[in-house]
Amino acid sequence: MPKPMKLGILTCVLLGVLGLFLFSNNVTGAAKQTLTAVYSKAAPTGLDDALWGKIKPIEVPFDGKEIFAGKKTAVNTKAVFTDNEIYFWFNWKDATLSVTKEAWKFDGRPGRA
Repeated sequence: MPKPMKLGILTCVLLGVLGLFLFSNNVTGAAKQTLTAVYSKAAPTGLDDALWGKIKPIEVPFDGKEIFAGKKTAVNTKAVFTDNEIYFWFNWKDATLSVTKEAWKFDGRPGRA
């Protein structure tokens, strides 16, 4: 898998996990859930890899905090592991479609992103 794709997937995972921690104090009205990672000999090639379509997601609900207080949403989550790595897939509704491609791309200069 090309390095930019790995960085993109890693960024998505980190943003998803960060969002779960920032916007939720606790999971309300939800039973304990278990995310089961599916084994694959090869890593997913991207977010549109057919492998992701074969895995049933779990829905993780959460309540917003701060400027999102009173709002509720959920993140659908899937996981795949290989012999050496684990990959997570997060999907949520985004009414603003706030996608900023390569917003965190490092240009090689210290102190600048």
